[in-house]
Amino acid sequence: VELQSRCESLEADVADSKENLVRAQRRHELAVQEQRDAFDAQRTKYQTELLALTANAQRLEMQCAERIKEAEATANERVENAEGETTAAKMRIAALEQELMDATAAGHDTEATVAELKERASALERAKDAVEQRSETRLQEAEDRAQALRAEITAAQRDAAELTK
Repeated sequence: VELQSRCESLEADVADSKENLVRAQRRHELAVQEQRDAFDAQRTKYQTELLALTANAQRLEMQCAERIKEAEATANERVENAEGETTAAKMRIAALEQELMDATAAGHDTEATVAELKERASALERAKDAVEQRSETRLQEAEDRAQALRAEITAAQRDAAELTK
């Protein structure tokens, strides 16, 4: 009888253990599913953020490219203007030199006239030098801006590449 009772007790313990095992498996499956759902939600969130950041990086890249084009166009225009000013200054210098030669040849080479013409030629030469200096400065500023924009593009591309990893 005692053995019978012991067998029934063990059978009851086995049944309880099986039920506990089934409940534990269900809890485990639910926990695993919750973790998968959380992971999927997090992955979706990160993918959405990545898409937004990639689109933003592309937009910034296009804006930078446009700014570079504008800066280059402005720099080219300034260079052309400076070249035109330089050419005009050279023409004025040549005209003054010709006027000086004409005055000398005609016998009107008084000291005052010569000094005045030399001063005008010197002033025009200084003006030409100033125009050339401004042109070089403007060109350097445009190149510096273009370099800064290129650096922004590189940084945006690097950030986008890091985000895609």
